[in-house]
Amino acid sequence: MVNIAGAGLTGMSCALKLIESEYDVRLYESRQEIGNPIRSPGFAKNINLDFVKITLAKQSSLGWGFRREWYEKAFAELILTKGGEIFLKTEAPDNSINCKGGKSISSGWPNSCLD
Repeated sequence: MVNIAGAGLTGMSCALKLIESEYDVRLYESRQEIGNPIRSPGFAKNINLDFVKITLAKQSSLGWGFRREWYEKAFAELILTKGGEIFLKTEAPDNSINCKGGKSISSGWPNSCLD
């Protein structure tokens, strides 16, 4: 079993790669929802082409623009469909791969989520 701390795009990308390499994966998010739509734009150089229609993604010379919350939802559904597990409002075990990112304290977020 591989444990991953952080269910943002980094954690979900890591989880999907490991699942596709036939590892059992558990993804932990200390907050009550996956992703981070408020703190990051819905823009990327590369996007899973299966998600283009789901997210209403539009391509430009700079990359893809999309509804980030829809992208994160589709990503989570794919992980669950392929056998991964996602635990919300749950701290990851000590031996987890750290994919939390460098979140800074922001108003409205409990400080305990940023440890």
